[in-house]
Amino acid sequence: MQTSPGRLSPPTAITVESPARLHLGFIDPNGSLGRAFGSVGLAIDAHGTRITARRAPGANHHANVEGALNDVQRERIEQHLATLEAALGPGPAVDIEIHDAPRPHTGLGSGTQLALALGTAFARVRGHEATTADIARILARGARSGIGIHAFDHGGLLVDGGRDVRKASATTLPPLIARQPFPDA
Repeated sequence: MQTSPGRLSPPTAITVESPARLHLGFIDPNGSLGRAFGSVGLAIDAHGTRITARRAPGANHHANVEGALNDVQRERIEQHLATLEAALGPGPAVDIEIHDAPRPHTGLGSGTQLALALGTAFARVRGHEATTADIARILARGARSGIGIHAFDHGGLLVDGGRDVRKASATTLPPLIARQPFPDA
């Protein structure tokens, strides 16, 4: 995927925070209305993901991953880094520090939110202006629902329109058709 390098010098480090999300269900899972997997979801402040990416010191440095919850998460992060490297091109190694991340498989969108935070931080430190949709495509997120991707960008109570079963591919982000800010209280 081609992304354009930024006009400004990239930062040497960046911290990205991502809200957790609750997926509240699918509107039309079988596509009988012409759009499959339309979804309702809610971004929440608690249990979010926070990571820092830093340009690694030295030309031959291999990226370090610190703070992973377990070996499975560390391996997933390393796989994402390799995928990002292949998609965005070679450059300096990027060290990753996980400050906060929800446990996987708890219904908080931990995989998507971690991937999007990681991809955003990696791209910025490397000087690329990749959008959230670009990163989601690169890291194969949002195969059914766009709620996690839209929650990363917008927060709030969200409704996505699902995929057009007649022409949309698995890499097309379902459109955001409604968003309502959601109060802290």
